[in-house]
Amino acid sequence: MNLVPRHLRRSVSLLLVLTVMIAAMAIPSWAAPEPQIVGGEQVAKGSYKFIVSVQLRVGGSEWMHWCGGTILDKKHILTAAHCGYNGGVPIQASNIRVWVGSVKLADKKSGFYVNAKDLIVNPTYNPSTQKNDAMIILLSKRIKKAKTISVVGSGSTDYQTPGYPLTTAGWGSTVQYDAGEIVPPNYPRVMRDVVVNVVSDSQCESEYGVLYASQICAAAPGKDSCQGDSGGPLFTKVGDTWIQVGIVSTGAGCADPEYAGIYTRISDPEISAFIAENTP
Repeated sequence: MNLVPRHLRRSVSLLLVLTVMIAAMAIPSWAAPEPQIVGGEQVAKGSYKFIVSVQLRVGGSEWMHWCGGTILDKKHILTAAHCGYNGGVPIQASNIRVWVGSVKLADKKSGFYVNAKDLIVNPTYNPSTQKNDAMIILLSKRIKKAKTISVVGSGSTDYQTPGYPLTTAGWGSTVQYDAGEIVPPNYPRVMRDVVVNVVSDSQCESEYGVLYASQICAAAPGKDSCQGDSGGPLFTKVGDTWIQVGIVSTGAGCADPEYAGIYTRISDPEISAFIAENTP
């Protein structure tokens, strides 16, 4: 099966996506209570300050939300490797920036931009299968008073048992669709979140035919991450600590009842080693 990376659905033209996203980022109001990240809800101001919008330059001074990401420390953002490509072509770091500090895109009263200095794609990433889908964005300057998220340890099985509830959040499309359908996306300007449950490896493998050790699946009826959520976190809160378990990667459809969403498993030794080696 052809899986769709969750930063841009291939069945929708880039022109349509650009038009929708750029228009959304120009809306002056806080947000209209329209459709939600599939099955989720709009988050409150001040929520999840460790989540960033990874943005792509689309010409001159125009930018669009491209992917999600998380703040590991003051200079490093964790996201998906496929977010470093556009139409199979590597994106230059000069064409990437991150939006920090606000759940509302382009609200300069509460957030700000930081340019990328380098995009470090996991060298073992396979774009054909989305195996080992992870990338580190090295920022051009430090984020002052950065709100960070911790990552689950290498080899850990914590928070990954089937049925365990985890949250995913981002600015991705809110439109549910089944695998093979062609529907226009709807991108919110304010972050949304949704709770999904871990799906067993055997169940997910039966749905897709193959599942790699570096992948973990999660789903809930009518709930899912979608295009535009790529690179964002699959996470939980333990006490006062936010812990990231996965990275939004790929899937068939969005909230298709036949297919769970696929996330990069951070506790996989290869993924953990890649993160540790590139966040000194």
